[in-house]
Amino acid sequence: MGLFKKKTHPRIERLNQLGAKLVGKKLVDVWYHDCTQEDGTPFYQDSKSNLRHEIMQGIDLTVSDGITLGFYWEWFEEYELEIIEEGLKSLNLNKGLSITNTSTEIQWAQRIGKTIKMLTFTTDNWGCLIDCRIDFDGADPVWICARQANNDCMSNGDDTIVIFDEHEAKRVGIKVS
Repeated sequence: MGLFKKKTHPRIERLNQLGAKLVGKKLVDVWYHDCTQEDGTPFYQDSKSNLRHEIMQGIDLTVSDGITLGFYWEWFEEYELEIIEEGLKSLNLNKGLSITNTSTEIQWAQRIGKTIKMLTFTTDNWGCLIDCRIDFDGADPVWICARQANNDCMSNGDDTIVIFDEHEAKRVGIKVS
């Protein structure tokens, strides 16, 4: 179940309820909703760090009982993290985006088949909900964030950043504990 570390956010109860649908289940698929470069290769591989992926729209996670949740940035009063049932595929956010199964990428492959233990949501200094830490049984955590894709990813923004390393998470200002 998710935890919220700052003042109560108006959407936190709903996000905790959605996130609870993943807890105790094994991760089986990861899909990125992103654009591609002119040569057809994906943009998500960040040339500045192999410890994170930068995705234009969002990410779908599917677990062992077939439930899929989509994590993406959304504009509320600021850019914030949002979750949707049935995944981003159900939204048709941008028909020009490619949908890529990234389950075999080295960062995700070590988490496929692992049980999700907990989701923890945190806010930035202004109270915007921007980060979700996903803890696994037998694998390192992952952070899915609504952050600006730039060298330091330190501010909330209109990209979905996936961080695979605690030191990288700390470096961009995420409170990891």
